[in-house]
Formats: sequence, structure tokens, C-alpha cells
Amino acid sequence: MTIFQMRQKSSREVLWTGQAETADRALDVAAQAAGYHAFAELPDAFRADMAVEAVTV
Repeated sequence: MTIFQMRQKSSREVLWTGQAETADRALDVAAQAAGYHAFAELPDAFRADMAVEAVTV
């Protein structure tokens, strides 16, 4: 698995860091950690300002 960070595009603030198989799966896992079932359930304005990237530690 790869380690991903989910960031707010406007501020570059890290909102979540964790492991996932793909970037799309990382978005879903981050949303689940916030209490949603999937990334698609987040409000549109929030989803539009999110970015996910693989990180090297």
C-alpha cells in the first residue's frame, strides 16, 4: 500500500494522512475517517477544494 495525504488545495493544509491502494481509495478512506460513507457524500464545495497525493517518508 501507498501512503497518501489529503490536502485542502487553497491552504495546502494536510487534513488526513493514511494508507490506501490508490488515490481514489484514499479519498474514500479519508471521508470515512471523517464520518462519511464515501468521498462522493462530502459537500460539493469541500470536494472541489481537496487534493490527494502519494507521499514518501
